[in-house]
Amino acid sequence: MKIKELTDGWRGDFRALVASITTKLKKNGDEYYDVVLMDSSGTITMKVWEPCTFKILVNQVVEVKGATVQEYNGVLQMAGKSFSVCEDAKPEDFLHRSEFTTESMWKALDTVLNKVEDKYCKELIQAVRMDTDFVERFSKHGAGKKLHGAYIGGLLEHTLRVVQIAYKIALVYGNLNTDLIITSAFFHDIGKLREFSELPASEYGDEGNYLGHLAIGVLEIEKLTAKIPDFPEDVKLKIMHCIASHHGKLEFGAIKLPAIPEAFVVSEADMIDSRLNIFGENTIQGKWSEKNFLLGTAIHSGGFEYEQ
Repeated sequence: MKIKELTDGWRGDFRALVASITTKLKKNGDEYYDVVLMDSSGTITMKVWEPCTFKILVNQVVEVKGATVQEYNGVLQMAGKSFSVCEDAKPEDFLHRSEFTTESMWKALDTVLNKVEDKYCKELIQAVRMDTDFVERFSKHGAGKKLHGAYIGGLLEHTLRVVQIAYKIALVYGNLNTDLIITSAFFHDIGKLREFSELPASEYGDEGNYLGHLAIGVLEIEKLTAKIPDFPEDVKLKIMHCIASHHGKLEFGAIKLPAIPEAFVVSEADMIDSRLNIFGENTIQGKWSEKNFLLGTAIHSGGFEYEQ
């Protein structure tokens, strides 16, 4: 039984990886725990109301005895009578992954990246595309810690969709700089490689907490372009601006508001994919969810099935 297959009312013993444990307080001041369980198909939160010692369980596979699944505010939650570490299980077998293969995503991404004609933009893309260490890390990283694409391959999947969406918008409006749009869309979340660690921990480091991935992304472009002889200052600044402004609004974490149309396109493409990913990851067919932090509202699947 996979997490994605669980339904309201399911009962039984269940194995999963403990991705994280958050301590919270009841109304009476006593502690309880939100334990996020993960397998290759997704995540589910288990409420643990009694005091326990959890340190040894994080990032380990556990077996939940007498597990029950219930729907609460449109979201499935799990409860269990007891659980123990499964010494015979491999944590890597339980990591949530994109349903697309790494090879197919890079192939689709390269199809769009290869349309770039500008000499310097092509060199910038190739600088990371030919870096085997970068490709490996980028292929495994999540797109977010919790809000969207928080699974292995999530960053690559999100980047692919943003590049595809942005490119298709550019085709509609013939007066846009398509090379700038594709290049900026490809690099827009590069800072996430340094903002937080790989799954399952996905913990923010000092750079992530002090700077955030937009600022880190700008610094990465500065570093990469410095290695390319005669890289045009104007092109570099526009790519940096697209990265710095891709959250669209200051209250959403943007460093600057989009000041050129290409930056606006990248921002909107990022918005479209991240929001649609939330609809697919956080709704039960035909049910309302609890209020979503990023969207600011409860959400309904509306018959929409997000195909991974």
